[in-house]
Amino acid sequence: MQSLRSSQMVQINTQLILNRGKSPIFCAILVLILISVMSCSHVPPAGTDPSTVSKHQTDAMFTVPFITVRNTIDTSTAENYYGNRRATQSQGLCKLEWNKSYIASKVEKHIEFYIPEGSANLTDIDRFSSSDFWSTVGDTVGKEKPLLYVHGYKIDFEKACKRAQIMQHNLGLERRLILFSWPSDGASIKYARDEADITWSAKALREAIMTMAERFGPGGFDLAGHSLGGRGLVLALTEIAAAQKDDKPLLDQLIFFAPDVDAEFAAQRMPGIIPLARNVTLYASSNDHALQVSENLHGYPRLGQAGRHLDELHGLDIVDVSNLPVRRFTGHLYHIANKSVIHDVSELLNGRKAADEREKLEQHTEIGQQFWQFKE
Repeated sequence: MQSLRSSQMVQINTQLILNRGKSPIFCAILVLILISVMSCSHVPPAGTDPSTVSKHQTDAMFTVPFITVRNTIDTSTAENYYGNRRATQSQGLCKLEWNKSYIASKVEKHIEFYIPEGSANLTDIDRFSSSDFWSTVGDTVGKEKPLLYVHGYKIDFEKACKRAQIMQHNLGLERRLILFSWPSDGASIKYARDEADITWSAKALREAIMTMAERFGPGGFDLAGHSLGGRGLVLALTEIAAAQKDDKPLLDQLIFFAPDVDAEFAAQRMPGIIPLARNVTLYASSNDHALQVSENLHGYPRLGQAGRHLDELHGLDIVDVSNLPVRRFTGHLYHIANKSVIHDVSELLNGRKAADEREKLEQHTEIGQQFWQFKE
């Protein structure tokens, strides 16, 4: 009850701050509140008898292929292997051991927004040469299409691997999901520096995309970006579009989850980006508190916010998740926290189904043919 009351108080205080307008001071306070809540560990329900809780036991080992432009710090320990400074590209496998306690295994099946980050331990990093890395990925993927996933703001390398593993597990993309980790600081007060670093990383991201096009052929791979990672994709794909001479789509599915990009900036570039993919999907929400903070800081709506500013976007599917329950306080992590969204993305990536074929979607015809929402 104490935890529930604290969460409710934080939510009320956050709404008051949002209502105060666009003051940078209030926005900074809100960022700190959001991050504090996002960083809270999951605890057992009140009244749990400690004697009934078993010790952590190894449940499974996971590997996530990665490409990064982070600096190395301490190569003797996996959790401190990479830092938050810029460096030349390296690649390899993060190895994780997912430890699930008795409490977690009982609780998570009843709480659909449970994200077991605290239950996954990054145990090892294996570095490969570029040629060996792509050969390994090619052998593992086989005839399936790999997905290159770009994480968002305030994500250090360890958390990036954990988030990628969760997404990999939720969507059944074992060994098909490749993490692109740019040098995010992993600190709430370093948002401006993260913005600079994702812009700097766009060149390396563009090169990784072109390497995948060469390795897997036209339409042979997918791309997805979350939050600032979506901005990185917009920047990289804009450069690719400017140099593209072939009319064939470069990739199959292009997915933006809650992208933290100026909506008008993105709209200017989408006519060049959309032809690069066979299908483009944008997931957006009007309940995304993190993007509300970004809008207040920048003064303009973000691409990942649902609203009339998206009306002029055509040639893509816009999935409005606003009518779904906010399963995480910020409303920014629905791609790994909400079962309905996870199911929809799985149908998109595994079933290759169009929006009108997916089980949980219905067309939002009163807004426009390109808009979709989740069925009540």
